[in-house]
Amino acid sequence: MNMFRNTVDLFLAVSQATKNKILQKTQYTEDRIKVLYNFVDLKKFKKLSTVDIDSERKKYWIDKDDFVLGFGARFIKRKWWQEFVNSANNLKKKWFNFKFLMSWDWEDKNAIENYIVQNDLQNNINLIWYIDDMTSFYNCLDCFVFPSHVEALWLTGIEANACWCPVIACDIDWLNEIMIDWYNALLFKSQDSEDLTQKIIQLHQV
Repeated sequence: MNMFRNTVDLFLAVSQATKNKILQKTQYTEDRIKVLYNFVDLKKFKKLSTVDIDSERKKYWIDKDDFVLGFGARFIKRKWWQEFVNSANNLKKKWFNFKFLMSWDWEDKNAIENYIVQNDLQNNINLIWYIDDMTSFYNCLDCFVFPSHVEALWLTGIEANACWCPVIACDIDWLNEIMIDWYNALLFKSQDSEDLTQKIIQLHQV
């Protein structure tokens, strides 16, 4: 970014952590970088009626008593989908019914499918291709989980909040600027699937 220092008057960063990272790696002064957080359209991302939610849940073969957790992102290592599916394996040993919905593109599709089969999670994890209507997806869920440990800012978490969907997120810089523990999210330790499992159980018991 140093190549632009003589041609750009002002840079916008989507989080304070991003701004700090730019300042560390460039020769810019702090006044040349402003923080502008991502936003969502509240007319689009909102709570749906109970009838609409029940209809959407049927599309994904969700039973009435299932506790449904969702994950929507690119299935790549830095998104840390492994924590999400590891927590599914942990939850299978517990007493309540649950379903995991995993949406978007599957760069690690083979690895995910192999894990599901090896751990007998076919009845608990549904893999869904890219979804256009994320509002309906968020409304299907009892909780939206985001385990990524590297992010500029988490737009899907804001969208889920706008849909009144509870959120569990990784406690890292960038994310914890907008996701506040026990306020608008539950935060778990980075790369710790057992801590994620405990946060899911806590939410289920609320």
